[in-house]
Amino acid sequence: MHSNMLEQVSSWPSYSRQSGNPPPEVPPVPAPVGASPVVASLAPPESVCDPVAVVVIPSLPPHADPNDATASTAGTIKSRFMVANRRSRRTPAPYHEAPDGCARVPETASSCESGDDPRYRPGRMLTPGFHAPHTAIVRDVPDAYQHCLRSGELAPDVALARLQHRGYVAALASAGVGVLHIPADEAHPDACFIEDTAVILGAHALISRPGAPSRRGECGPVAAALSARCELHTMAAPAILDGGDVLRAGPLLFVGMSRRSDAAGARSLAAVAAREGLELRTVPVAAGLHLKSAVTLIDEHTLVLHDGAIDPAPFSAAGLDLLRVAEPAGGNVLALGRRLLVSADAPATAALLRSRGHDVTSLDVSEFHRGDGALTCLSLRLPPPGMWCA
Repeated sequence: MHSNMLEQVSSWPSYSRQSGNPPPEVPPVPAPVGASPVVASLAPPESVCDPVAVVVIPSLPPHADPNDATASTAGTIKSRFMVANRRSRRTPAPYHEAPDGCARVPETASSCESGDDPRYRPGRMLTPGFHAPHTAIVRDVPDAYQHCLRSGELAPDVALARLQHRGYVAALASAGVGVLHIPADEAHPDACFIEDTAVILGAHALISRPGAPSRRGECGPVAAALSARCELHTMAAPAILDGGDVLRAGPLLFVGMSRRSDAAGARSLAAVAAREGLELRTVPVAAGLHLKSAVTLIDEHTLVLHDGAIDPAPFSAAGLDLLRVAEPAGGNVLALGRRLLVSADAPATAALLRSRGHDVTSLDVSEFHRGDGALTCLSLRLPPPGMWCA
């Protein structure tokens, strides 16, 4: 479907921010007749990697079959992003082969020269560096958002939600994150919660099969947007998985077993994670929508957790530090490198994080809370090559 477009991208000359040479002019890419384009607006941050080539990707028709749409863009697509991954100037941590055919895991810090870096505590695993996202993919809010899936009776205010979404995008850009927009889809009221449709793991991405049947048609345009950036893998029925149930902490992936994700979905993700040398651990989610409704990353070895909402034992057992907060909205924080986005509904959490030296931006996302969503739900985030991000 996009082969000509990808050939055009692959022909662009690469360049380095270090070289001082100006970037190449992006040739116009016409969208197919009748297709609405994805509006790409990228301002790559200063980082250790070369910028990712960005193209205008036509959105798929709302009535398209999600499996066909995904299949048309999935497969083994090697992009400039993947090539840049291999030429990253940051050298990943050394790996060793685990016994019995298990996935590779990084060597522990106890075998390395550590200096004073707190990441290198005894027992901690070394991983490629934690970094702010290079690019965030967002999806605009449709008029149909007032009909989104939700646990509460009060419908969200669509006009206010759009205003808050613009504030969210502005906060990403302010943190140096490039932003790519996918148009709203009136056939899918929940599509602005784009994180649930895919899990990005370095050079690989898994297109998920959302737990809510009404959301499965959201995946096709997301696969199209990711196809030039990652090697895509597609989850097969009957497995289900929402991206909101996947929490990365260095070499570990915690997967929530919620109403929207099951063991088959976790196994499908584990197969992709093994390609990146990542270990997967499941976590029961007894209450709330997703794992990340209650616990999220604030730095490479610290999680913030809504106290009492979820069992902290799996995270403590992994050697992660936990910061417990009383506010429900405080359990979902978006780490953009060293900057943290915190819901305005969690002022005490924001104050606590500031007191610990974090750079905190508070955002009003009340209309997304009404749709049982939060800050991490509103974007898919791609790290710079050779790095990882929240």
